[in-house]
Amino acid sequence: VPVIVSDHGGLREMVEDGVSGSVFCAGDADSLKQSLEPFVRDALYAQSMGEAAYERAKEIVHPELLNTQIMEIYESILDSK
Repeated sequence: VPVIVSDHGGLREMVEDGVSGSVFCAGDADSLKQSLEPFVRDALYAQSMGEAAYERAKEIVHPELLNTQIMEIYESILDSK
């Protein structure tokens, strides 16, 4: 699925604008419209962007790494008390 996110918040850092998704200016309806148009007009573009988003997600989301990071956070919190 193609990813369309606003330029506010953490999701912006995960999406490569024009590569694995589209980024629009938060609160700007015209910007959102411009981000959506290519996906609506061209199914192949949407499909290729969705595939790129999937590959990007596989690059940055590793369950083992996430588990390790979460455990490190918990351990640091427990150690600080």
